Amino acid sequence: MQNLQRKLIIYSSIIFILGYATGCLYGQQGIHTASLLSLIEHRGVWIRPPSNINEIPKILDDLTTARCNMAFVEAFYHGFTIYPSKVFPQRPEFQEKDILQLFINEAKKRNIEVHAWLEVLYWRPTPDTNFPQTPILNNHPDWLDLSMFETTTEGFEGKHYLVNPAVPGVRQKISGLVSELCRKYRIDGINLDYIRYAAGNTQFGYNQYALNKFISIYGYNPQSINPQKDTAKWMEWSKFREQQVTELIQQISDEIKRTKKPVKLSAAVFPEYYQNRYQDSRLQDWATWCEKGYLDFLTPMCYSYALDGIKQEIEISKFNAANVPVYPGLAVLAGTKHPELTQQIQIARDAGCKGQVIFCYSWLTTFPNAFYELGNMK
Repeated sequence: MQNLQRKLIIYSSIIFILGYATGCLYGQQGIHTASLLSLIEHRGVWIRPPSNINEIPKILDDLTTARCNMAFVEAFYHGFTIYPSKVFPQRPEFQEKDILQLFINEAKKRNIEVHAWLEVLYWRPTPDTNFPQTPILNNHPDWLDLSMFETTTEGFEGKHYLVNPAVPGVRQKISGLVSELCRKYRIDGINLDYIRYAAGNTQFGYNQYALNKFISIYGYNPQSINPQKDTAKWMEWSKFREQQVTELIQQISDEIKRTKKPVKLSAAVFPEYYQNRYQDSRLQDWATWCEKGYLDFLTPMCYSYALDGIKQEIEISKFNAANVPVYPGLAVLAGTKHPELTQQIQIARDAGCKGQVIFCYSWLTTFPNAFYELGNMK
């Protein structure tokens, strides 16, 4: 009899809590917030901050309409921060403004998490893009990564200059950035992007510091390797370069733990990397990051133009992620072949994923009713 009474009390408590939560989520407490969906599913959007700060509340209102409970705000890109920083220069258009804090203030009103989205190793676009040029690399050109032809990366990957993950100065800067974000702001997470070598039809990682580090360990110069003939040495060199990225991930994870802040770490990765490992120039061994517990969740970029392709990318991601939750990155842009977003989300749900992250806010705005359609999903 006493056991039955205890069970009734527990059931009644659960019903009360769910009822109260539902009331809060549907506005009965007088606040804007995500829907009941947020109790069981994570939904985020990658957001590049607008030049007009008055648009920030509207952006977060749109996320609320779409029943999103996570905002991935681009806090570091092109070698600049969007807030006053002691580690990196602030973007010129945001001088004397703290864009990250503005996002946090508005997001908290709506019960939306803020994750600082960082372009970790992509520090400068080419000048012809008309983006500001970070001064960091003026003083440290030796931090730039090089291809096997001793050229910088911008000619291979979309006018992007990437830095090398083995360089101590690069690691120190990124660790400092992560520490600053965790200690200065009430962020919920950090999302790592461009945590890899450049993508292209050649190989990268031939920065002089990295070469010297490899030579000191293995006793030979990787520039002498013929990938087709010296397969054992090529494997050694490839694993070394993968390890440099993994060491940076570990350093970031350790830095977050040192701050003792409840900040989740996630990474945007390429799900197909392991299909052509050691030939793929990006050398992004994210399965090891998951296995070693560096990440709290994974946001693989499942950007296929076919639903079957997206399904396969999600399955590969879940298989390699061990026990780390997978929130697939899903893309949609008007005028492209991307499948309907609601169909993509359903595929992720069917695969057992408890969330998704959408690329990106500006692309969603190319569809007149995108936020309402997402909000009306069951």
